Amino acid sequence: MTESFILGLTTGSACLATCGMTLVPYFVSGNTSSKRVSAGLSLFLLSRLLVYIILGAVAWYLGQALFGESTFRPYILGTFYIIFSVLLIVYAIDKGKKRGCPLSITSGIEKKFLIPVSLGIISSLSFCPAMLIAVTNSASQNNITASILVFVMFFTGTSVWFMPLPLLSMIKNRQIIKTIAMFATAIAGAIYLFRGVTTIIKSIL
Repeated sequence: MTESFILGLTTGSACLATCGMTLVPYFVSGNTSSKRVSAGLSLFLLSRLLVYIILGAVAWYLGQALFGESTFRPYILGTFYIIFSVLLIVYAIDKGKKRGCPLSITSGIEKKFLIPVSLGIISSLSFCPAMLIAVTNSASQNNITASILVFVMFFTGTSVWFMPLPLLSMIKNRQIIKTIAMFATAIAGAIYLFRGVTTIIKSIL
């Protein structure tokens, strides 16, 4: 489960670098009290947690249905780890690619209390390479509790970056966040690439 926390912790910076500037206006404004900011951020994080719990349960059921006790299970999971980790590394080093933030579609929502909930749901369902690794990790678990716990730990890791979100507007040099995100995400990709390779090797031996 520690790996899931590390995955969330290292790749959460990439989410912040991509969508941080989109999120800030929803939580910070000149007339917004600290209590309202805290309430909005809490709804945002709670929505993410609920979606991740559901994804953990779904991933486990899919894992049982697709892999079960198949002798090819380790090879399939190892291959998925390798593919998604390589995609994660490419995602990290591809600095020239301009990525749009999917959260911008919430701009048309008029009811303010629905905004943080919508932001939480949409951000949780953005299937980036890190999310696909989390799904693979969750599907590999032996029971549904462990599968859900994978996503809870992943959520906890990403939340470390979102908690200080209201303070993000004070950071002038935002390139620092992007640089940290690139290195942290690449490290996460390397860790799971190693895991994928070792999973296959252990199955062969």
